[in-house]
Amino acid sequence: MDKQNLKPNEEHIPLWADRFLSWYCAPELLEEVQGDIHEMFFRRCEKDNIKKARLYFVIDVFRFFNYSTIKGSRKFFQIYKSNAMLYNYLKVAIRNLVKEQLYTIVNLSGLAIALACAILISLFVKDEWSFDKFHTQSDRIYRAWVKEDHGNNEIYFNTFTPPILGTTLKSAVPEASGVIRLAQFSTILKRDDYSDSEQVLLAERGFFDVFDFKTIKGKSSNFLTEPSQVILSESAVAKYFDTVDVIGRLLTIDIDGEATPFTVVGIIENAPKNSSIQYEVIIPYKNFEYISSQRSRESWYNVSVETYLLMHEGVSPERLSEKVGGIVKSLLGDKYPENGYKVGFQSLADIHLNSDMPLGIAQISDWKYSYILATIAIFILLVAAINFMTLSIGRSLKRAKEVGVRKSIGAQRKQIIAQYWSEAVLTAFLAMLLGIVVALISLPVFNSFTSKQLELEFNWENCAIVLTITLFTGLISGLYPALVLSRSSPVSVLKGSLGGSASSKGTNFFRKLMVSIQFVLSVMLVSGTLIMREQLHFLQNKNLGFNEEKLMVIPQFINVLQLEAITPGMEKGRLLKEAILKMPEVQTATVSIHSFDQDGWLELGYKDEKDIMQFFHFNVIDEAFLATHDIQVLRGRNLTKEIVSDQRSAMLINETMAKTFGWEVGDHPEQYSDYEVIGIVKDFHFTSLHTPIKPVMLVINPTGIFQNIDNIESNSSIVPKVTLKLQTQDFTHTVDKLETAYKKLYPEAIFDFTFVDEALNAMYKKEQQMGSILNYATFIGLFIACLGLFGLITLVVNKRTKEIGIRKVLGAPVGSILIQIYKEFILLVFLALLFATPLTWLIMENWLVDFSFRIDINPWIFLMAGIIMLLVTGITIS
Repeated sequence: MDKQNLKPNEEHIPLWADRFLSWYCAPELLEEVQGDIHEMFFRRCEKDNIKKARLYFVIDVFRFFNYSTIKGSRKFFQIYKSNAMLYNYLKVAIRNLVKEQLYTIVNLSGLAIALACAILISLFVKDEWSFDKFHTQSDRIYRAWVKEDHGNNEIYFNTFTPPILGTTLKSAVPEASGVIRLAQFSTILKRDDYSDSEQVLLAERGFFDVFDFKTIKGKSSNFLTEPSQVILSESAVAKYFDTVDVIGRLLTIDIDGEATPFTVVGIIENAPKNSSIQYEVIIPYKNFEYISSQRSRESWYNVSVETYLLMHEGVSPERLSEKVGGIVKSLLGDKYPENGYKVGFQSLADIHLNSDMPLGIAQISDWKYSYILATIAIFILLVAAINFMTLSIGRSLKRAKEVGVRKSIGAQRKQIIAQYWSEAVLTAFLAMLLGIVVALISLPVFNSFTSKQLELEFNWENCAIVLTITLFTGLISGLYPALVLSRSSPVSVLKGSLGGSASSKGTNFFRKLMVSIQFVLSVMLVSGTLIMREQLHFLQNKNLGFNEEKLMVIPQFINVLQLEAITPGMEKGRLLKEAILKMPEVQTATVSIHSFDQDGWLELGYKDEKDIMQFFHFNVIDEAFLATHDIQVLRGRNLTKEIVSDQRSAMLINETMAKTFGWEVGDHPEQYSDYEVIGIVKDFHFTSLHTPIKPVMLVINPTGIFQNIDNIESNSSIVPKVTLKLQTQDFTHTVDKLETAYKKLYPEAIFDFTFVDEALNAMYKKEQQMGSILNYATFIGLFIACLGLFGLITLVVNKRTKEIGIRKVLGAPVGSILIQIYKEFILLVFLALLFATPLTWLIMENWLVDFSFRIDINPWIFLMAGIIMLLVTGITIS
């Protein structure tokens, strides 16, 4: 008998394959799977032959060997089903986005622009808040500050500290593992025939142990050990040498008027842009002895250096401050101020954005601008998200049957929510890709506004920020539409009634609410921009009490201690003045220790008869100062060469000083009895309009004034400068002639100059930058709002197609139909104006507080914002 034609039974099944099946298959599935495979085996035996059936039996056993049938947890299988569901959600989402092209274009373009703005602003805010955090020990690095309170209005608060404080901290404070003093001065650097003016940083040994500035050449352990060493940044090497092989080469630095050779011992990377400590050239702190007096270095009341501490883990700055205060009190003894001499410590990471602390070596920023920009980014994102929500709700009529069918075949509400949320997130991620492209294209322009060098690097941190913003936007955008659309009853939908969905009063109210919020944000942006523009216009056009047009300031180079620089500086300044007055291009000129391109003049203080400290600002001038600046004399007369006493004992004061001190023309103030007030000049602004006008004294001879003061403070150079008024349009030729005259007097120095009007504009640079950014942000916000409004009105018109058709059949003109559509949106604009006005008023009043001279917010600004919104809305609807 042929073995292949035997009637098949259980014995013909491959035993090893059947046992393998029983081993891997889950018990609850074994009977079903094994039965199916056995049944298929017997069918193949009848159809073909036993040999072929056995082969297919083995194939079937291995075909069923997958995670859906093997033993163990079913969690992964559940995830597998979820993944499949997610894939389905995405497929449906893509299909809907392709189908609804208008909806997709409006949402993608709006979200892309909003995300691009958010990305750029995030880069700015991140850069501002990242200052000094690149140091690995930044959380333990602190800058010391001192506050003296002598009572009777005599309070001094400085981030510059006495040099002796660093010496004391090193010997008496074991809580600090490192104490570093820094100072900075301006001087001339020279190599061969090339020279230039530089800000030189003096730093103590250990500077590179506390701060993480990277070394390119040389050993940081050998830096700052000898007074004649110099460390250069990459940019300084490129400026002074034609090669990078500069270790051991000489560079001449002018120290206290003497050309001193320094040996290059190291090259370091340029200071990061987000570092409060900037440098080009660093020399040892030991050289501070040559540019300061021993008395100033040993005095607790002379502040001239910054002092940084690297504290040990767990040390409390507050408790250390108390300890140091006790040490200082014991050292000062009877000289200790009655109300205290406090030494405090400011975290390194707090320096850049803390405008409440006095200015030190580092320039600081205002934390408010970071928050303003972040708020603008949120506003624009909200406008785009509202577009998405309102358009999604508007499309719910078209999607209602889809929801009904899904629910009727068993879809749960959470699955419907997931479907629409996936559409929102997918749209947001597509918009993110477009937004990144827009951000990259716009980055150079944004950098020009902010004066930064931001880069969109695709590192994990930036990617995390972008993904977080995108995910947040997608989730917020899809939140309400998903909840509304998933709430529909399948029975009511299939009957043609949406019930609780998009046609309900609640949903219409929410849609109007979202559009109203969008209008409120837009009105706030428009009105805020108008107010900021008005304030900037006020700053740029306010009468400053002097004429800044065509004023040029030429600084002189006198490399001696500041007070000692006044006499030789005034003498050399007169020589330079006489030389340039011979040029027909120069109308007039004057010499003074301060000019109007500086934000702040020398501040002096003396104790009056009641032992109360009185402060005033001070300038040493010549007879041509008032005429050069067109400053008006209100009472008395100007200084003149014809009266000999003016050269030694005459003073001019401003209106504020006359009112504050009670001095009048002809008075000999008790504190300065050798001097006579010969004139009172009209108040003028010698600082930015952020600060009020303060008392000012002007003299030719400062000697008697300096001999009778108890305090002197200066935040800017008091080396005399020459200010001249030009009367030519050929600036290039004039500058060449001025440089020739300057070089005859200062052959080794670098000729430099500043125009006063440009310097004044630079004082309001932050406000100008913020104004420009706000202008663009407002335009972008309005554009996105218009996109959403256009898409929403399109959906509204589509929804009301039958109504419009019936109206036209009955003879209604196009104008009346437009009015019907206009009414709803115009009412929303008026409501938005009512809500936005007090909010914007409050915010802008808080911003204007920073200005001592400011505009008053006028209601017409908000009326103008409302008119702009009405025009934009009307044009969009039309």
